[in-house]
Amino acid sequence: MARRTKADAQATRSSLLDAAEQLFQARGVSRTSLNDIALAAGTTRGAIYWHFKDKADLFNAMMERVTLPLEEPMARAGLAHGSNTLAQLRAALLDALHLIANDEQTRRVLQIATHKMEFTDELGDVQTRRLRTHNDCVAYNRAALERAFNEQQKAPPIALDTAALGLQIMVEGLVQHFLDQASRQIGCPLPRLAPAAMDRLSHYHWPGNVRQLENVLFQAVSLCDGGMVKAEHIRLPDYGVRQPLGEFSMEGGLEQIVGRFEKAVLEQLYSEHPSSRLLGKRLGVSHTTIANKLRDYQVGKDNA
Repeated sequence: MARRTKADAQATRSSLLDAAEQLFQARGVSRTSLNDIALAAGTTRGAIYWHFKDKADLFNAMMERVTLPLEEPMARAGLAHGSNTLAQLRAALLDALHLIANDEQTRRVLQIATHKMEFTDELGDVQTRRLRTHNDCVAYNRAALERAFNEQQKAPPIALDTAALGLQIMVEGLVQHFLDQASRQIGCPLPRLAPAAMDRLSHYHWPGNVRQLENVLFQAVSLCDGGMVKAEHIRLPDYGVRQPLGEFSMEGGLEQIVGRFEKAVLEQLYSEHPSSRLLGKRLGVSHTTIANKLRDYQVGKDNA
């Protein structure tokens, strides 16, 4: 029998990690056994224990192979002296989001880590690693914010520890939320984000905050074809420019005015998009929301 080389061993290790990645995504981590992974990789259970101590060790190796998007940009930024600290922090966060948007394996592994596992006793080391990563990112945020305020010679309005933790929680929440929400609601595979689309998102000032970002991305996923969100799918209004209202009535309270306007929009677009699903896609909201509004305003009732 030919002696196994280092390259053979590395190939076996990679095939085990590939198999684990696919099975973890399909079944979840706790429902996937080491024997399942060995069979899928075309090897033996003993081969797993040759390369990994246990399931937690294998899981951590899978994570390290990709490197969580929230870890590597932070480490790479390095906070070099004499540089613009806020610009570095912004660039590091954008790098992480760009990696999530454009690398399929990164998205898959991050989805496993956030949606496909339970912290059982056998995965205690995984939980320890996640907490360490979270704490490292919070520490990075604190150092960046402290240097930024020192550069500006200003006192922070809140405690730096609170600000650093809040920033990390916001980023982690957005990553999980936007990985999953739009594609689940629309019922399509998670699309990639073109660099030009990411650039447009990153240079907008977002007066509507996170809610506006959510709506814009939902609409973009609705509009895109071919699994790619392009710049033209990112529809952003020109804030600060008054929009003409034409002959629209301003009588009554705000709720009445908005209701009339909403009904007029639905009536005008329904003829071109004569179903709740088509109209929902056109307006960037779920078909259930549109169906409820069509019923409330009795739009399309004569055509039913």
